[in-house]
Amino acid sequence: MKKLFNVEIKEVIQDTFEIEAENSEEAEYLAEKGYYDGEFILDVADAERRDLSFTDKNSPRYISDNRKQEIFDELIDYVSEHTVDEKDFYSSLKDIIGLTDNEITELGIEVKRVVEATTPLQESEIIFEDELIFNDSKTINAYIPLYYIDIFEKFGIEEVEGSEYNLYLDYDIETRESKISIIEKSDSQYIEYEYIPSNEECSMLIKKLNEYCIERFNQTLEEMIDEEREM
Repeated sequence: MKKLFNVEIKEVIQDTFEIEAENSEEAEYLAEKGYYDGEFILDVADAERRDLSFTDKNSPRYISDNRKQEIFDELIDYVSEHTVDEKDFYSSLKDIIGLTDNEITELGIEVKRVVEATTPLQESEIIFEDELIFNDSKTINAYIPLYYIDIFEKFGIEEVEGSEYNLYLDYDIETRESKISIIEKSDSQYIEYEYIPSNEECSMLIKKLNEYCIERFNQTLEEMIDEEREM
């Protein structure tokens, strides 16, 4: 009796061509157009580059692609439900499941990525601009321009062409704790990185924020917090 099998054939066909373009977006467009217009002809893969596999669909071990996706989604939900916060969730994805940052992005999982600093934050690297944003009188969000700090070298973040980067201080009014948020935005994705400063770095950040409040708003940080609470 004949059985039904899935046959998967993978071939690696590759070559390198040179394209003159103003930027990567134009190069990508010209490469795609050139391929479909027949300007770039790839060599046919030989047998050594071919991967051929068979799957017996009648086997009790057979799992369809749809079922694999369902299992993966349920596992991700389970990890999310059994971790205490986003930092724990991110660590579990990285350390237990073994996902890379690129895989997390490609899978569309929204999570704050925890980063470390190569060297401690310095006063000379931190200035503030614009208004302070009070979130429900619980936290303060303050914008830090990138004039004096190289976030890619400092936090080991890979710069992606076409993405916009912003740096913020988030200060918890109740706990007096602070953290640094780095936002990476593009047309296709939104990624948030999080850095937890040391006690010494926190003291420096709050000192700089207080100086900014006095200079910009003629109030101390505490006076602005008290005023916000009375509103």
